[in-house]
Amino acid sequence: MTSDETPYDNFPPRELIDHLADKYFENMNNYLPLLHRPTFNRGLNDGLHFRDRPFGAIVFLVCANGSRWSSDSRIPDDGRFPGWTWFQKVEHTRWMVLERPKLEDLQTCAVCGAFLRYSTKLLTSRSSSWRHIWRARVFPKAVGRSSASESAWRRI
Repeated sequence: MTSDETPYDNFPPRELIDHLADKYFENMNNYLPLLHRPTFNRGLNDGLHFRDRPFGAIVFLVCANGSRWSSDSRIPDDGRFPGWTWFQKVEHTRWMVLERPKLEDLQTCAVCGAFLRYSTKLLTSRSSSWRHIWRARVFPKAVGRSSASESAWRRI
C-alpha cells in the first residue's frame, strides 16, 4: 500500500466489531489460525483500522466471517449471506502481483478465501475461495519468505 491510499471507513460500531471478532476467533481462527488475537486487538485499540487500509480490510473480513455465528440484529442483511456487506467493501483487485505483498495482504487473501469457502450460498464461492487461498500460499515466496519462517508468517 502506498501512503496516499485512503483508509477504509464506515466500520461497524466498536462493540459490534468486538462481538464479531469474538465469534471469528472462537469459531474459525481456532481451526484455521490465520490471525494473532493479541496483535489484532492491539490494532483495534490503537485505531489502526481507521488509518491503515490493509488492517481495515482484515477488520471487515473478521466481521464478515464472525457474522456467520451471530444473530445480532445490527448485522446488515442484504439477502445474500451474513457478512456479505462487509466482505464486498474489501478491495480484491489489490492482490495483483504489481507490488511486493505485505503480511496483511496475505492475511487478507486467506481470510477472504475462508469467507468464500464457507459461504455456501454464494454460487461462485468455492472456486473463488481456492484462488484466494492459493495466493495466500504463493505470495510468501514472492517476498522471499517461506510460509513457516516467523510466527505471523506461519499462520498463512
